[in-house]
Amino acid sequence: LDDFFIGQTMVVFYSVNMLKPHDSCEFLQRYSPAAPPSSPLHISLVPCGKPPLIADGVIVAGIKEQYKENDQVTYGCPIYYTIEGGPYKTCINGEWIGEIRCNKPCTLDHDAMNRQNIEFKYSRQDRIYSEHNDEIEFRCKRGMTKFGPVSMRQRCVDGVIDLPTCSGR
Repeated sequence: LDDFFIGQTMVVFYSVNMLKPHDSCEFLQRYSPAAPPSSPLHISLVPCGKPPLIADGVIVAGIKEQYKENDQVTYGCPIYYTIEGGPYKTCINGEWIGEIRCNKPCTLDHDAMNRQNIEFKYSRQDRIYSEHNDEIEFRCKRGMTKFGPVSMRQRCVDGVIDLPTCSGR
C-alpha cells in the first residue's frame, strides 16, 4: 500500500490481491475526486442547492443561481446581534458545511426595571441593548434592598437576561 498527494487529491496504490474487485473501485473513487472524467477513478462532484437559512441571519455575499464545489456564501446578523461560528458556509460534495448562529441581544427598558425596583449601576439610559455574553450590573433604587437569589450582575444569553429584584421591606 502506497499513497501520495497530487494537489488536493490522494492517489492510492493497492496490490490487486489486497481488495476485492468491487471494493477497490469504491475505495479509489471516494479518494480520487480530481481524476480526469475519462478515468475509472473519477467521481463527479455534487453541486449544492440554495444555501440554508439561519435564524435571524441573512446571506450578505456569494449569492448565485447555482453553486458548485467549494463555493462559499457569507452570512451576517442584524445590528446588536453577534455571529457565532462562520461567517461562511462552503459547498462540499452537495452539502453546505459550516456552523453559524446569530445570537440575539438583550433589550432592557425602564418599565421592566421599575417593576423590579432596580436601575443600571453605571448608566441612566431608559433603554439599553446588550450583546450576547455582555454583562450588565444593576443596583437597587434608593431606599430598596436586594431580595432573592438573582445576582446584581447578569449576563445576556441569546436575548435573555435575568433581572434581580429589590424591595422596600
